[in-house]
Amino acid sequence: MTAEQVLVIFLSTFLALFLLLAVITLVLLIKLINKLRAIADSAQNVTENIGAAAEAFRNAAGPIAYGKGFVNIMNALRRGKRGK
Repeated sequence: MTAEQVLVIFLSTFLALFLLLAVITLVLLIKLINKLRAIADSAQNVTENIGAAAEAFRNAAGPIAYGKGFVNIMNALRRGKRGK
């Protein structure tokens, strides 16, 4: 066996090893990207739900304020009747 043949065997072995490592790394990278995409989708759903809740509170704030004002007026009228 000549030095050239040994060198070819040596280099082809390392090439096969590096190709195998590249494939494994690529598979792991794809899995990581899919997990990150799922996390991003989940975060987007959370922000949409928070936005919907904020909208509901904003829409309910007006009637709640009117209701509280009505209750305050009723309490003031009751206090006024008691004083007479």
